[in-house]
Amino acid sequence: FVVRFKPQPARALLDLFVVYSTTHFWVAMGWPPQRELLCVFGVLPLLLGTVSAITVSVADLHGDYGRAILILKHAGLINPDNLNNEEKPVWTGGDTYLVQTGDIVDRGNDGKQIYELFMRLAKESASVDGKSRVVNLMGNHELMNIQGDLRYVSPGDSATYLKPGQNKYDGFSERAKAWASDGWLGKWVRGFSVVAKRDGVLFCHAGLPEKFVDRPNGVVRRDEADHQKLIEAINGDFSDAFSSSLVQTDTDMFFDDSGPLWNRYYSMPDDSDAMCNSLDKVLKTTGTKRMVVGHTIQQDSGGNFRVRADCGGRLVLADTGISRAYNGAASYIIHDGQGGAKVVYPEMNDESQELPMPMDLESDSKPIMLRASKEALSDVATDDALLRIRQQML
Repeated sequence: FVVRFKPQPARALLDLFVVYSTTHFWVAMGWPPQRELLCVFGVLPLLLGTVSAITVSVADLHGDYGRAILILKHAGLINPDNLNNEEKPVWTGGDTYLVQTGDIVDRGNDGKQIYELFMRLAKESASVDGKSRVVNLMGNHELMNIQGDLRYVSPGDSATYLKPGQNKYDGFSERAKAWASDGWLGKWVRGFSVVAKRDGVLFCHAGLPEKFVDRPNGVVRRDEADHQKLIEAINGDFSDAFSSSLVQTDTDMFFDDSGPLWNRYYSMPDDSDAMCNSLDKVLKTTGTKRMVVGHTIQQDSGGNFRVRADCGGRLVLADTGISRAYNGAASYIIHDGQGGAKVVYPEMNDESQELPMPMDLESDSKPIMLRASKEALSDVATDDALLRIRQQML
């Protein structure tokens, strides 16, 4: 319980005062006879009403089912022993939310298996209250497969679509049927959102560009309802784009190289200060304090695959080349719902990395933010390492 939830002390004390005062009145009136119930009622707010479910985020998986299972098991979200048993649930995450930020497919051979796993987890995680705890976001490789761009599909991936009695060449046609707009997989993937928000954290595959929050009918939203409407509007526009012919072109702002699926603006900026200022506008307009992205593999100055924080902790670059197609590092991030976040590397003796708390946008912290950004960039990979990353990227 302590691992999965973090109390909110101020609210807990207020709730405790209200419950204590109300219960003490009834005790004074002669009910209930057991004063010990004061303790019970006083502790309940701490355990029930004043805790936040954590969120686990996972970046690009690129067809590596083995590492997907490793990560989800290590995070306490699944029981792999039940994978081959439809009668028993695989999901063990309870109220925990799982956000996968796109690029499940390509490079590796196991995209189909990973999609099937997430479909099952989405269904099973809804058993708590009917609301799924699993969020899948669109990545540029999902988009490529929808558009029919199969440059990075491995022969092994196509073979997983074969049905009994078919020859190896049938895998390509079966795969095409599955990814069609009316196929079992293509229809589901087309329903992925482009952006998600959880407890003050914004998730997007490549990062939400500022142009997407500069919408008509308002500037900066000041309440949660408007913030949520903005997120819903962006996802609604994204969904509408799929129903048009523009999905086959690069002319739509969702699908071009400056959009939320393809851009490298946040991960490889020409001007880090300008990027952080642009990020701040996105965060303020969406009512969030941090944005988490994948898409671009990160390495430290020693060539180690590591998550990197920038802009005073308000930007998290989470792609560590999880798939063994990159020979990178398995990783996931635990978000505690209060602004704290920790990266876990399950194959490295449970090595973990505490991320800096995101600086308050309203505080007078701009000089500190810029300095932190430059310090973070000073630890980015060497030129040779960056060259290797660019060679691995699209």
